[in-house]
Amino acid sequence: MTLVLTLALADLFRDRLALICNVAMICGILVPLMVLQGAKSGVGAYLISELETDPEVLSITSVGNTPLSDTTIEKILEWPGVIFATPSPRAFTEIVTLVKSAPRQLRSTVALSSGSGDPWLGDGVDELPPLGMAITRDLARELALEVGTTVSIVSQLPGRPRQMLIPMQVSAILPADGLRGDTILVNPGVLDTMEAFIDNYALPDFGFPKGRDPATRVVQWEKVRVQAASLHDVARIESRMRIELGLRTQAATSQIEDTLGLITGLNDTIRLIAVVSLSGLVVALAFAFWSSIRAKQVVLAMLSLMGLSLRDLTLFPVIQAVATMVLGLGASLMFYSLTQCLGDSLLGGNLGIEGLLRLGIDGTLWMIALGLLIAAIAALAAAWQGRRTDPATVLRAGG
Repeated sequence: MTLVLTLALADLFRDRLALICNVAMICGILVPLMVLQGAKSGVGAYLISELETDPEVLSITSVGNTPLSDTTIEKILEWPGVIFATPSPRAFTEIVTLVKSAPRQLRSTVALSSGSGDPWLGDGVDELPPLGMAITRDLARELALEVGTTVSIVSQLPGRPRQMLIPMQVSAILPADGLRGDTILVNPGVLDTMEAFIDNYALPDFGFPKGRDPATRVVQWEKVRVQAASLHDVARIESRMRIELGLRTQAATSQIEDTLGLITGLNDTIRLIAVVSLSGLVVALAFAFWSSIRAKQVVLAMLSLMGLSLRDLTLFPVIQAVATMVLGLGASLMFYSLTQCLGDSLLGGNLGIEGLLRLGIDGTLWMIALGLLIAAIAALAAAWQGRRTDPATVLRAGG
């Protein structure tokens, strides 16, 4: 085996012109394919990251006031792909006034329901205290709020002589890449208390001793916010909410499907280009290796007379094919690296995409494995030609 390996490599490098031509042919096919694959991966990653910068892209929210029970919320949590679900009462309970006492500042805000395990809270915060709230960084900066600050939320119900005030505390500030604007997160119970006030129930703890008997009140949720585990889960969860629960929903499903569809289309297009290009490369290399071995019939005949076995004669062109592909892959990766640097510097900045060409380790390994497979397939005809070499016939014809 060592002997045939040494002889095959020596013969390969002796015919340098043919080797350079074959390596150039490999580079001419593989480098453009690497660039296409790298561009697809880079653009795809950029599109996905742009979607995921919106914290609400994975949320599905019911629209309208459809009665929901705690059992329904628990059922939703059991669905595949659902990582969080939180209920809330009627939509108009969400519009409140945030009050900071010292110095006194007022801000109309949207209070959204939260709960244990809410991904909107960010790392390190599992859930809010009963009278705790999480605020956006915009609110924290504009109102000079920090964790531990005591604030209040006040109802906004027209026609009431008095509005309800609920003392609360800032328990968390949402991540920089989280919700923005005038939004706060509170426990569902806070919004439920606001709804009880709207429905004229007595709330002595909040200064309203007269009203309907709270003991007769039944908690009734009318909205739900569901968080999906991934972009691929959003459409399926939204469909189940519409079909199984009869809910009208609001989600970024259309935007997600358009983006994922574009990426799928790019994948299919590049696969088609790759199949056509690599098929041509296999045929071209097959003829190149076969014609090379056919031109070396006298060499193979002499090697056979020297004692090389039939197996060694078969391996001779295979070793040369694999060595040629290894050199071609090395040169292709080198040219791709240069192209990647040029692409990132010339195009990445203009397009606003960092890392425009991303072949990655997995893509590189796949390209290497594919190249070696192509070399093995292309060497079949040459191996067959080497195997059927008959020294007597070749030398007689040569003589």
